[in-house]
Amino acid sequence: MADDKIWIIKEVNNYFVKEGISPEVSDWLTVIAAILAVAITVYIIDLILNTFVIKILHKATAKTRTKWDDYLLAHDFFKRSSRLVITIVLIETIGYLLQGHSSTLIKSITIAMQLCAVIFIVMMIFSIIDSLYDVYKTLPRSKEKSIKSYIQTLKVVTYAVATVIVFVILFNLKITSFLTGIAAFAAVLTLVFKDTLLGFIASIQLSAQDMVRLGDWIELPASNANGIVMDMNLTTVKVQNWDNTFSFIPIYYLTSNPYINWRGMERGGGRRFARIFYIDFTTIATLSIEDIEALKDNKYLAQYYTDMVGGEDNEEFRTNVSLLRRYMTAYLIGHSDLNSSLTTMVRYRDMGDKGLPIQLYGFTNSKIWVEYEDKLGEVIEHMICAAGELGIRMFQRTGSYTAQTIKKGNETVTDTKSSDEIETDTKNSDEIDTDIKNGEKTDTNTDN
Repeated sequence: MADDKIWIIKEVNNYFVKEGISPEVSDWLTVIAAILAVAITVYIIDLILNTFVIKILHKATAKTRTKWDDYLLAHDFFKRSSRLVITIVLIETIGYLLQGHSSTLIKSITIAMQLCAVIFIVMMIFSIIDSLYDVYKTLPRSKEKSIKSYIQTLKVVTYAVATVIVFVILFNLKITSFLTGIAAFAAVLTLVFKDTLLGFIASIQLSAQDMVRLGDWIELPASNANGIVMDMNLTTVKVQNWDNTFSFIPIYYLTSNPYINWRGMERGGGRRFARIFYIDFTTIATLSIEDIEALKDNKYLAQYYTDMVGGEDNEEFRTNVSLLRRYMTAYLIGHSDLNSSLTTMVRYRDMGDKGLPIQLYGFTNSKIWVEYEDKLGEVIEHMICAAGELGIRMFQRTGSYTAQTIKKGNETVTDTKSSDEIETDTKNSDEIDTDIKNGEKTDTNTDN
């Protein structure tokens, strides 16, 4: 077999033999020296390509108008391609370089090189996939719809195919036989990749039905998530909550659990509000003509005064709650920070033991949370003040203090007393009533 070796290998082998090394050991030393020489040569070639050729490609792609070549270069596509070419050359020449040596050794090195080629091919495919994803991110649609789950699916499929090829190369199997064996472990694989399979199916459903997009504000009570969708991949949805914490939710939760998506509100004409006030039944009263006349100059009540009163004796519309309802309706419609083009109304709800419920319903122009709460606060404050002007008292549960209204001459004074003081006053009033009754009896006896 020594005659089959190439001349340089023969020279190296003869050198080791002349140094007094046995032929068997010299053969192995020759192989090691050849492998080191090849490795050094490959390293030098790779260094030259990465130092000069890649720099030339950088300058060339910078001058083009297209971006896809820049993305391919950024993801090392050309660097990995050059290494694949070197590996293929080694696979084709390793048999020639090591001819005359053990066929098992040559086969082992060839298999190692083939596995390296598979790795470089996989890395090149990843570079192409990542470059396509970067191109997609430049499109306006990418801000609303993420394809990250599909990108990860392609990578998983690539991994799976590469794994099959690696096993076929290592064990010299037929692909059909290997796939038949894999089918027997399908149940085990299903359990191992359960989340991945569920996530892939869920991502297709979410994308097809446009249920969730990047930037949507969602509320998922089952996972205590309440915030903006920051990222979506094959298995997980990343949500930045309102308090700047993060929730990581399995993507299939969005197809199996109820949740709220606030996208419609954010893209609509305004943000809805619906606030209920409870009116004390005992403060509902009919207004006199004088009371109506005193309010007719109000810009919100002018139309109501003209249409509903008109100087006629129409007591149906002269209750203070009716006036409040119409007043607040006009106020909401005329408010510059509310969107009157959307449904705006003041209505009664089902009555209960808390009083007469009256609801303000409408939409603010601003959908920003802070501005929304500020404008809604103005409406609530105005409602409370307007009710007070009409002698309407809002229902509230009494605490340790109870307000009593006392009339002193022409003035009305509110006296606040604790519950203990009220009980004492009640006892005193009972004692006074007893004294009066006893006095009446004494007077009667005296007369007799």
